[in-house]
Amino acid sequence: MTKKSNTNSTKASETKITRIKASDSDNNKKNNFKDKLSNLKAKVKKAKSKKNITNPEEPNFKGNVYQKEIKKVGYFRGALNELSQVHWPTRKETWALTLAVILFSVGFMILMILVDIGFKELFNIIMKR
Repeated sequence: MTKKSNTNSTKASETKITRIKASDSDNNKKNNFKDKLSNLKAKVKKAKSKKNITNPEEPNFKGNVYQKEIKKVGYFRGALNELSQVHWPTRKETWALTLAVILFSVGFMILMILVDIGFKELFNIIMKR
């Protein structure tokens, strides 16, 4: 019996309890957030002053012609990049898919004709009474 009490006492002595106050961590988080926000605002102001950017929402904003051309070139480069990533079907796959579309269209057309004939006959039966 003494052995069990010794092992329990060693486990209890090894256990460490740390108490955390909620107000301490909340204040630190708020302060850190405010600091990060102010740093971010300062960086944005610094970047804007370096590039000398005007506000595009202003009514007289004409923008930099060079920047507009760069945007156009970037758009076409992006479009070409996307087109190069497209999986284009082979000739055999294209004909197989075309045939599938034609067969589906013909089948759907036949179904619609049969439904139309059915409704026409039903209408004639109802009108004869």
